[in-house]
Amino acid sequence: MANYPTLTPEAAMTSNRTPVEHPRSVLLLGADTDGGRQIAERLLDAGHRVTVSGHRLNKLARILGDRDAEHVLAIAANPADRAQYAQLLRLAEERFGAVDLVIDAAPAGHPALPLSA
Repeated sequence: MANYPTLTPEAAMTSNRTPVEHPRSVLLLGADTDGGRQIAERLLDAGHRVTVSGHRLNKLARILGDRDAEHVLAIAANPADRAQYAQLLRLAEERFGAVDLVIDAAPAGHPALPLSA
């Protein structure tokens, strides 16, 4: 698999909500957590295209709200499963083009594949 740039959840939370001139395609793992939802909202408010993923689809649905489907895609998946992780990347790229950034907002101790795997 390709090696994608990563950003820590802490760094993602410090980014501003000002719309960006060149939006990115972001894959956000662990978006079904409170911190993940906050990161997703910041990214979407700034105009990025975000694929949100987590184990609980009902929690991901809260992020969708009244958001434009051209900017957000929600997928329930386990990124610790190599096949599911590859599928996440494929679906994100089909919807938004090449993934520019991967953020893992899953709680510490939550198993996930290394993002370069």
